[in-house]
Amino acid sequence: MPQFNLWNWLLKGGDDSFMLRAKKTTQEKMQGLNELIAKKAYELYEKNGCQQGNDVQNWIEAERLVKRSMRQR
Repeated sequence: MPQFNLWNWLLKGGDDSFMLRAKKTTQEKMQGLNELIAKKAYELYEKNGCQQGNDVQNWIEAERLVKRSMRQR
């Protein structure tokens, strides 16, 4: 039985749209993750009395909390 070779198939004009869909899905996941982190960072900002100058610390803490929450699921 002949083996399927993706590279040869693409060189012969095969449809690579599946690769674009996979990339888009990854980008969408990253965008969704960043939105969750941004929401959590804003919650931390509000929780800390809306103090200016802690944006980086809030973002890092939010990232840690969101990722930990995702691992627990």
